[in-house]
Amino acid sequence: MSDYNIINRHAKELHSKRAKLDEPTAIKYVEALKQCISGINKLDKINSIVVLAKCTDLFPQSDVIHNQLDSSLFATLFEIASSENVANETLRSILKIAISFLSGVIPVHVDRFGFDDFHWYC
Repeated sequence: MSDYNIINRHAKELHSKRAKLDEPTAIKYVEALKQCISGINKLDKINSIVVLAKCTDLFPQSDVIHNQLDSSLFATLFEIASSENVANETLRSILKIAISFLSGVIPVHVDRFGFDDFHWYC
């Protein structure tokens, strides 16, 4: 069974209990999903993106998690989003990850200038 399946199953359990991931587990999950997203298997990429988007609702506030959502991840996500015939669910998932990052809900120490400017355009 692939990483994203295990993570997805755990995320569903937590969601049904209205619980959050603890920080060490969330960090491991982001690392595993990022690895799948940057891999060569297209199905693994797509499924990992959807699972990562689901996990954003379960993340605790964490600067470490926020910093793992880096430019290389977003470059891959936006490359996939701009490809032909991208599924709506995949596109929604990519946008959810980006909005979670930009809104500043994940980091503990929000850079006031990094997020305030974004809100003026929304």
